[in-house]
Amino acid sequence: MPKNAVRFVVTLKSGDKVNVNYSPDFLNHLEFRGNVSETGYRSEFPFPVDSHPSLDEVKALAGEIAQKLYDENPAKYGTQQPLF
Repeated sequence: MPKNAVRFVVTLKSGDKVNVNYSPDFLNHLEFRGNVSETGYRSEFPFPVDSHPSLDEVKALAGEIAQKLYDENPAKYGTQQPLF
């Protein structure tokens, strides 16, 4: 995890928690760990490279993305598949 990375948790409508790592120094990179995909992991670059979003903006967008990923996750009610 990069030095300036920020960790936080978002709560989905279902009550599930999703761990988020935000790396502003790596192209505003977001990593999601939780019930958001069949592997339990998802990586996103939702902001333009030259933007400098506030942490509140990052957290709000991360919550929206996590909810969308959860809603689209076909395995959300079953077991997750290993990444490898």
